[in-house]
Amino acid sequence: YPSIALPLYNFSSFRFGLYQLIALLFMLLCIIPTYKYIPNMWTQNKLAATGLTVIVIVCILGLLGAIYKERSALLVVSIIFLVVLVACSWWYATNKLPGKYYKLIIKLVLVFGIVFGALGIGQFMVSTFSSDTLGILCKGCVGGVLGFPRINLFAAEPQFFANAMLPFFFIALTLSYYKRNKLNSSALFIVSLSIGLTFSRGAFIALFIGIIFLL
Repeated sequence: YPSIALPLYNFSSFRFGLYQLIALLFMLLCIIPTYKYIPNMWTQNKLAATGLTVIVIVCILGLLGAIYKERSALLVVSIIFLVVLVACSWWYATNKLPGKYYKLIIKLVLVFGIVFGALGIGQFMVSTFSSDTLGILCKGCVGGVLGFPRINLFAAEPQFFANAMLPFFFIALTLSYYKRNKLNSSALFIVSLSIGLTFSRGAFIALFIGIIFLL
């Protein structure tokens, strides 16, 4: 939230939110200055280039073998959007962001991870002991469906909330590995618990694979 539902091609969960508009504006502002860096990436960072190549191949194969090509096309657009956003963010952080802001940004990431995680845990507690959905718990997430509530906080579905919390988890995990303190440990614990309470199998698989790569 705030977001607008766009049920295109019988894809009821497709939404366009304010955060996506902000991300799109950021990407457009980064396209021109990053254009000259693109050719160098294929020679200087072969790991990233290989990853992008694999993503492109998977997207093409997915479109060719898709039952609903319109929905698959929407998914491919979302993947491209995410990859370009990550690339622009990496370029901005490494080339344009003043060094004095690094520690501030990391601290804010951990704090926001704790805030969102705590809100999600609070939603779980309220939904467990009360039938009140607080107006944000999705219809299929209530305790009467599966016997326990699945939290989604401000996302449309629990898996979306879990996916949004994954970056907080990996940042907190990496920082806890190099320098353990109360903020890092608190963020790691609360974010992990909030992801677990979504009961999202996709997020669990992402955590498992991500931890393997991190190790």
